[in-house]
Amino acid sequence: VPKDHVWLEGDNKKISQDSRTYGSVPLEQVHYKAFLRIWPLHKICWLNKLPPPFPLSGSSSPMLEANNNLIPAISCEDHKD
Repeated sequence: VPKDHVWLEGDNKKISQDSRTYGSVPLEQVHYKAFLRIWPLHKICWLNKLPPPFPLSGSSSPMLEANNNLIPAISCEDHKD
């Protein structure tokens, strides 16, 4: 993944149009931050409350978005594995 880019993957490998289709996404196109992990259900949790690794565009909606798809994050406060 090039510098200042992220790799984003959807939740359905068979039909998601994500970085596997479009490649890495420039950070300047990421306008939101995820706040909750919902899958798999046995690992549901709130995400870390740490500041993001890059400045967000000022949007108040806490989700990642790429190519008009919401992207959940995978790092959790209580994630141990």
